[in-house]
Amino acid sequence: MRLYFHFENIVDRIDCMKAFLAVAQTRSFARAARQLRISPSVITKRIRQLEEELGLRLFNRTTHQVALSEFGERYQDGVSKLVTAFDDLHRQDADKDGVYKDNELTGSIRIKVPGVLAMHALSKAFAGFQGRHPQTKLDIIVVDRTVNPFEEGFDVAIGISPMPYDGVVNEPLHPFRRLLVAAPDYLARRGRPARPHDLTEHDCLVIHQHGQFWSFRGAAAPIQVNVNADSAARFTANSVSVLLEGALAGNGIGLIWEPLCRSAIESGRLVPVLPDYPVVDSWIAAQIPRNRVHVSRVRALVDVAREALAQIAGAPERLLADAGNLPNAAG
Repeated sequence: MRLYFHFENIVDRIDCMKAFLAVAQTRSFARAARQLRISPSVITKRIRQLEEELGLRLFNRTTHQVALSEFGERYQDGVSKLVTAFDDLHRQDADKDGVYKDNELTGSIRIKVPGVLAMHALSKAFAGFQGRHPQTKLDIIVVDRTVNPFEEGFDVAIGISPMPYDGVVNEPLHPFRRLLVAAPDYLARRGRPARPHDLTEHDCLVIHQHGQFWSFRGAAAPIQVNVNADSAARFTANSVSVLLEGALAGNGIGLIWEPLCRSAIESGRLVPVLPDYPVVDSWIAAQIPRNRVHVSRVRALVDVAREALAQIAGAPERLLADAGNLPNAAG
């Protein structure tokens, strides 16, 4: 392997390596170009430069497929570590004048966060983070859909029970504890369900992202209920806040994030339903592209998010052991 090049060409070689990593992860020159915000022709040129420098083919290309060569698979891990170290040194720890500062974070962080977490838990935490690290630049995108942070150019994507992706590490931040609740007037009108399967006879308030099945902890095994069965789901939305308003209005029984409905329960406007059948909790997780996992500013932001969620939601000890079940596609 020929890796001899002049110092003045290092940045150019790093750019070529970033192009290689993007194609290796996305299996597509076009998707890699979108992820890096450059043209496909530039991606092609950079891959060709690397292959000519190395004297070996990195990808096996066909009309419909791009796959790593045997050499490319061995090359990928070392390049990922090198690019991460370079970025951490030159884009994070150096200030704009090139003077390195101790304990000072600099550089940009692009973050995806769901609306409910942005509104009720993380906005103040992110603002406080930038106040403590004024040389950082935060680009916060509030969106409820699932994203692949590598392909869409995020340093961190925070979500609830996120899907696993190749080349992306999932880090559990906090249990997403939900409660089954309803307004007293709804229960007076329709009666209380005694068992989870009784929910099919009730009006249910369902969030799109969590699907049609609600899971409860049974004595022997989890109990799943299809809340779309028999038209039980008469009120659906893609926002937990909208579902909360539906529950408060007496429109049905909702599965609501506990911190969001806590004050309504304390005031009596909502009451817990089926308290003997706790909901199986999901997890709030940070998804980080593998080549960003060790970047100090990213690590610091994830720690701030974890602390903020613990403060607003509390930390049920019985759930902490479940963190190990979160899918981790470090790929």
